[in-house]
Amino acid sequence: MASWLLLTSLIIAAPAHAKSAAQLQAEGAWEEAIKQGHLEGDRDGLVAAAKAELFLAAYQLTDKDAAVDLLQDAISDAQTAVSLDESHDDANLQLAIAEGYLARIKTSPKRAKASRKRGEAILERTPNHPYGLGFLGGWHGEAIGAYGVVIAKVGIGANKDDFVRYFDEALAAAPNNALITAYYARLLLDINDEGMREKAERILANIEQAEPVDAFEAFMKDRAIALKTALEAGDRKQLKRLVKEQRALRNLK
Repeated sequence: MASWLLLTSLIIAAPAHAKSAAQLQAEGAWEEAIKQGHLEGDRDGLVAAAKAELFLAAYQLTDKDAAVDLLQDAISDAQTAVSLDESHDDANLQLAIAEGYLARIKTSPKRAKASRKRGEAILERTPNHPYGLGFLGGWHGEAIGAYGVVIAKVGIGANKDDFVRYFDEALAAAPNNALITAYYARLLLDINDEGMREKAERILANIEQAEPVDAFEAFMKDRAIALKTALEAGDRKQLKRLVKEQRALRNLK
């Protein structure tokens, strides 16, 4: 009887099973995801930590030095994840994104090209990877939006045709994906060449029905809906403000 009571008390006292880093990241518990990912130390935990670090650096922090430190953490975590599984697409994608963000902050063409090369390697393994396609579309689009068509092409080899092609292929692979749709629409409106505003309107038509897979995609969906609302209202001033505010790394000083 005593042993049974002891066993029962141990079962009652046992803590509930902790959430994984991936679960915490999906819920938007960014800091907790980073800590748990480092505790887990395996591929999936480190990928979740890198995703959380990237979100905080790109969309939450305002201090440039702090963002650089967090991006370097993301690079380290993603690199370790890749070392554990070199062909894992998501680990390589987070590493490519982190390299791309750091390249932008440091204005490093070498880092930017390395980031693109890693993204292209993902597509060599998985040709229709929607997020890999979206990343490369964003790589070209971000450069064009920041520097213009000519300088982006001469400086790092970015071009408008690849921007459109990669994103169109990404949406074909994952129609109405919350993240890809939001990202594409914002860049179309940022570059705003002939026909791009109308295309943004078309791809945002059903954004309310998009089903985000995690907190980051939900965050991007909300931003896409805001763009759609401004477009439908014909509020050019609000639209211009939103496009500017929605850029990653926008708040760094």
